Amino acid sequence: MYTKEQVEAVCIRIEEGESLSSVLRERGYSKGQFFRTIDATPELADRYTRAMDRRAELYAAEIVDISDNPDIPSDQKRIMVDSRKWVACKLIPKKYGDRQTISVESIPTDKLLEVLTETE
Repeated sequence: MYTKEQVEAVCIRIEEGESLSSVLRERGYSKGQFFRTIDATPELADRYTRAMDRRAELYAAEIVDISDNPDIPSDQKRIMVDSRKWVACKLIPKKYGDRQTISVESIPTDKLLEVLTETE
């Protein structure tokens, strides 16, 4: 099991835009052991989730910076933007996903009759 401080150090690097795989590889940590550690502690699991959300927000914010940068060639820009859009969409689908949801509220028949009667 990793310590709270070790997990925090990993989360900080994730928030800064690094991938979990690269951070764990650099530190010599096992992915399986990392996930067992956060799964065993709800507080650490929440911290990891927040780090992933913040990384997605960072990627989304970088899209504008990349798009506006005249020093990046167009082909490279497109790849950079598309990859960040994809990650943001997958990590925070409710905010950045392409799917739209429509909610429909049904009214019980007796209430509908009441509403229709009132309008007449």
